[in-house]
Amino acid sequence: MKIKQLFKHDDLLQSRTFEAKNDPLRFCLMYMNAMIDMENVTLNIVKQLMLTDYARSLKGEELLNYIATKVLTVCDHSITSDVQEIVQKINYGFTLLLVDTCDKVIIMDTQGYDRRSTTEPDSERVTKGPKEGFTESLIINTSYIRRRIRNSDLKFEMMHIGKITQTMVCISYMSGAVNHQILKEVKKRLQDIEVDIILETEYVREYIQDRTYTFFNTIGSTERPDVAASKLLEGKILVIIDGSPRVLSIPHLFIEQFEVNEDYYSHFWFATLNRLIRMICFLLSTSIPAMYIAFFTYHQQLLPSHLLVSVLASREGVPFPSFIELGIMLLTFEILREAGNRLPLSIGQTISIVGALVLGEAAVTARIISAPIVIITAITGITSLALPKALEAVIIIRFYLLVLATIFGLYGYIFGVMSVTMHLMNIKSFGVDFMTFYVNLDKMNIEDTQLRMPWWNINNSYKNLIDYRVNRLRKKRLKQR
Repeated sequence: MKIKQLFKHDDLLQSRTFEAKNDPLRFCLMYMNAMIDMENVTLNIVKQLMLTDYARSLKGEELLNYIATKVLTVCDHSITSDVQEIVQKINYGFTLLLVDTCDKVIIMDTQGYDRRSTTEPDSERVTKGPKEGFTESLIINTSYIRRRIRNSDLKFEMMHIGKITQTMVCISYMSGAVNHQILKEVKKRLQDIEVDIILETEYVREYIQDRTYTFFNTIGSTERPDVAASKLLEGKILVIIDGSPRVLSIPHLFIEQFEVNEDYYSHFWFATLNRLIRMICFLLSTSIPAMYIAFFTYHQQLLPSHLLVSVLASREGVPFPSFIELGIMLLTFEILREAGNRLPLSIGQTISIVGALVLGEAAVTARIISAPIVIITAITGITSLALPKALEAVIIIRFYLLVLATIFGLYGYIFGVMSVTMHLMNIKSFGVDFMTFYVNLDKMNIEDTQLRMPWWNINNSYKNLIDYRVNRLRKKRLKQR
C-alpha cells in the first residue's frame, strides 16, 4: 500500500483491520499512536462500522458516502484520494478509513493528544486582570480569542507553512476594522515564505518583518488572550502559529513598547504614571552609562565641583579607566541576567540579585571598580527591567551610545541619539510609520498612547474606530486633490 510505503520505518503508524458484523466487508483504520482519542475512535468509528448492515448493491464511492453520512458519528470527516492531504492529516492526528472496493478514503478528525493546561505567562504577569495564557495548540488559542470577541466580524484563515514541518498558521482579524491593504500584504508575505522548517513564532517574524536588520521589533507579540483580543479590536492582524504560545500582532508601533495590559486594569492616573515611568526608564537605561563617560572623561568643566571631587576621590587606586570599568560591570550584569533566565525560576532571580550585590561589593572593596560605576550599573540594570518588550533594543542602544561617548565624548552621544532617532523615523511596520503616535498628535492618538485616559474619555468603541479611520481616509484623499 502506498501510504504504508510513505511511512516506512515509522513505528508510530498503527493500522487495524476488521470486518462488519454480518457482512464480509473489510475495513482498515490507520492512525498515529498517541495522536488520537482512542475512545472516540472505538465508540464513533469501530463500533458503528461493525454493527451496521450494508446493502450488497453499495460499491465504491456510493458506499463511502453511505458510511460517511449514515454510519460514522464523528463530527468532522471528508472523502479524498489526495495522498499529500492524507499524509498531512495523519500527522495532525486524524484517522484514515479504508474500505474494500473503494479507491478513495475517509479522513476523520480524532485528535486527542495531551496538551499543556493554560497558565499565566511568565513574561507578562499581572497583579490585576485575567491570569490566562495561550498554549502550544493553535485551535485552543483561537477558542480563547473567540470567547472574548463573540462577533461575526472576527475571522480566522488557515494556511500551512514549511515544506517539511507543514506547520499550521492562522491569520485572525476583524473584517470591519482591519486595513485590507495591510491584510493583503500579510497574506502575501506569509505565502512567499519558502522554507523547510517552521517550529516557532520567531521563524515567521523574521521572514515577514519590514527591516530585517533593525534592532527594534516591528511586529508585536503576546502570550495573553486578553491582549490579543484588544489588538484585534484596534484593527490589528494576528498571526497564530501551531506549536507556539506566542501570537504575533501586525502592525506594531514604537509606543507599544511602553504599554502593559495591566494599565487597563488599574486607575487611569496610576496607569498614566506607570507609562511615563517606563518612557523615562528607556531614556535612563540607554543614556546614563554614555553620559557618565562623556561628562567625567571629556567634559568635567560642566559638572558641579563637589560632585566631580567626590567621584574622583572614589576612583583613587582603581587601575582601569572609567569606560573599561563600566564596560566590565555592564557585561557582568548581562551575564548574570542571562544566567538567571536559564536557571529555574525559583532560584534564577535570587542568583541574579545576590550575584550582582556580592560581585559589586567585592569589586569596590578590592579597588578594582569604583563605587559610582556600581551605582550607574545598578540604575541602568533596574531601569531596563521595567521594559521587557524593548529589552533587546535597550541593550544594543546602550552599548552603541557608550562606544560613541567613549570615543567622541558628548558629541558622540548626541550623534548616537540623532542616528537612533533617524533610524526610528525611517522604520515602517507593514507600511505604517513606526513612530506614528509621536509625529501625529491628534486627540484620538494621545488619549491611549503616551497617556491612559479614563475609559469614558477614550474613543474605544469598535464602531467609533471604524468611523475614525474612514474619516481620516477621506481627509487624506481631499488633501491629495
